[in-house]
Parts: sequence; structure tokens; C-alpha cells
Amino acid sequence: MKPRLQGWPCARRTPTPPAAEENVGKEEGRAQAGGGGTDAGPRTCPLCSHLPKVGGFFSLLRPVLRPQAGTLKRNLNLQPRSCDGIMIRVAELQKAYDGRTVLGPVSLEIAPGETVGILGRNGSGKTTLLRILAGDLVPSAGAVWIDGVDAIRQPDEARTRVGYLPEVPPVYEDMRVGDYLVFAARLRGVPAAQVAARVRAAEERTQTAEVHEYLIRHLSHGYRQRVGLAQAIVHEPPLLILDEPTHDLDPVQIVAMRELVRALHGRHTVLLSSHILSEIREMCDRLLVVNDGRIVASGTEAELTGRLREVRRLRVSVRTTDAPDALLACIRAVEGVADAAVTGTEDGAVAVTVEAHGDRRAEVCRALVGAGFDVLGLERGDRELESVFLELVGGERAGA
Repeated sequence: MKPRLQGWPCARRTPTPPAAEENVGKEEGRAQAGGGGTDAGPRTCPLCSHLPKVGGFFSLLRPVLRPQAGTLKRNLNLQPRSCDGIMIRVAELQKAYDGRTVLGPVSLEIAPGETVGILGRNGSGKTTLLRILAGDLVPSAGAVWIDGVDAIRQPDEARTRVGYLPEVPPVYEDMRVGDYLVFAARLRGVPAAQVAARVRAAEERTQTAEVHEYLIRHLSHGYRQRVGLAQAIVHEPPLLILDEPTHDLDPVQIVAMRELVRALHGRHTVLLSSHILSEIREMCDRLLVVNDGRIVASGTEAELTGRLREVRRLRVSVRTTDAPDALLACIRAVEGVADAAVTGTEDGAVAVTVEAHGDRRAEVCRALVGAGFDVLGLERGDRELESVFLELVGGERAGA
């Protein structure tokens, strides 16, 4: 089954042989500078700015991008380094518009197989960082290596290693799901003999096989997100970049998308962004907190909360028919517990909030069971990460 590529913006020019790329780039650059040429306008589609060797946004940048890459390295004295065991390495990355820096300097490393979440308010620089890593935006300064490939000097090669799902799924509404995924696989260089198998595998992993023959315009927003994820994994990239993958989904769709992302764990390195704390907590091994274009904290949830808060909050639910004084005394006697207070009662169960130095869940549970209390539940306070996040980003900001 072959999709009809004629008429799509990215089909206006066939892929250029490597030996002719530089000449084509120079001709395009002259056409843009002089306003001439028969087809000098933008040739972009929802996909081609993220794909190798296709006449799109990055083809137009070739005359500028390669000299700029050398300038960036000389200015920052950044020499190529071994990236063995590192999927993403970023050094002193910056992006500025009209002299205003919106990102950086940012430096980070992400190991293969990690699922890392970028957490930040709207306007904090999350999407800018992801677009640069995906090869969709050229940085103003710094260096990026993707799976050992210099993404500034070799952008086409780096993009073959990346699957990218922007906040708005990059789909053609007038194409059928199956045709669109074949189209995406072909553009990403999947060998013709493997296209059908890759499409079937992507549909199975994203649970879109049942809508294979549907027009994309007839799909719900949740299914469009799934199709967007399928196009990101159809070429089996080692790195997946997902920008707000649960954006505008209803609660049922959010749970489904969360399970899909979890299923990618280990098979791909996953970098995703969100400003929804609960989603980041559920899906990621490690967090990067971004504020005003800089990474202000990095680590697991436990590391971040432990580093920034001496006192941690626990919630305990205990069944008892006695007055709560004995219960509170038992909890307060545990080493490391700063305070305990009853926050509610229901059906014979007493809810207690505990303030403790460090994670004292095991000690509190042992003390309560040893004193004869029935422990119904014990967990960390659900607002703990939110409190740390607000502390890191400084609360609300007008226009953020």
C-alpha cells in the first residue's frame, strides 16, 4: 500500500544524492538571498522538518547551519568528546531571539534506557530545549550529541536516531492512518521491504491497528496522539522526545497514554516534558526542573524532595476505636518524627499527617503494628513534589 505523496509539500523535491547536497544547498541559499528561483518558498510538512534527506526546513538551512556549527565550537572551545554510554550530551546550550536569551546555558547528560521528565511552567524553555534536541531548531550556541553523533555538524544523521512527537501531533488529516504511517516510514528511510512490518509493529505498540483504515480527521484527539506516537517510533529510533504527550487528553486518555509511555521504557531512551506534576511522577525515572531557560534541579523525586526539604510529610490511615491520643503518642515516639496531627476520621479509620526528617514510613508502620494498631494505608504526602516545584521556580509569575 503506497500513500499518494504527490501534492504534499515535502514531495515537491525528491531526496538529493549526498554528493549533490552541498550544491543544492548553495543554490537554495542564493535563491533565498536574491528572491529568485522558481520554487524558493518554504517546503515543509508536519513531518519533514524532523526527517533526514528530505527537502524541508533543514534543507533550506544547510548553507548557514554548517558554517555556524564550526563557529559555535570555536567560540565555546568545545571539542568532540567520547559519548560512549551516553544517549544525550548537551554542553553550554543556548538559544536567543533578537538578543534575548530564552534558553541556557544548559548542560546535561542522559543515559540509554532512561525515561527523563522535563518539568517547568509554561514559557520556561521546555519546548525550546526539546526542539533543539529533536533537530527542529538551531541553537545560538553550545553543542549537542545524540547517540554519539554531533547534532550541530551532522543534523541529518542525528535526526535518524530521534523520534519526535510535538505538542500538536504532526499528522495529515486527509490521510488514512495506515497510509500516513507508511508515508512516515518511507520518509525516515525505512527499507521498502521492512515498511509493512514496521507499520504493523508501531500500530500494535500504540494500539492503533483498529483504526488502520480510518481517515485521521475522523479520529478523536486521544487517537491522534497515539498516531503521532506511532510515527515517532515507526523507524525504531533509540531516542524518543515527547512534548506534553498528555496535552488536552481526558482522564481516560491520560491513563492510556501513560501506559503507552511506560511500555516504551527500556526499549528507548525517553525524554518528555510536562507541567503536570502527577504525570511526570508516574512516568519518569528522573526529573529535570527548568525555570527561566535553565535547569535548576535534577534527580529523582526522592532526591529532589530530600535535598530541598528537611521535613517530609507522610499520611497514615489507622483503624482504632480509642481516642487518638495513644495513636499520636505512638507515632511521635518514632525517631525522626517531628510532629503528628489527626486530619480526619471516617468509618472507624483515623487519618494522620506526619512530619518527619527523612523517609520514616517503615519505622512508623512497624511502631503502629507493634502497638496493636491496624494500619490501612501509609504514603507520602501527595503535595510534596508540588511544594518542591514551587520552591524551585519561585511560585507564580505573570505571563508565564
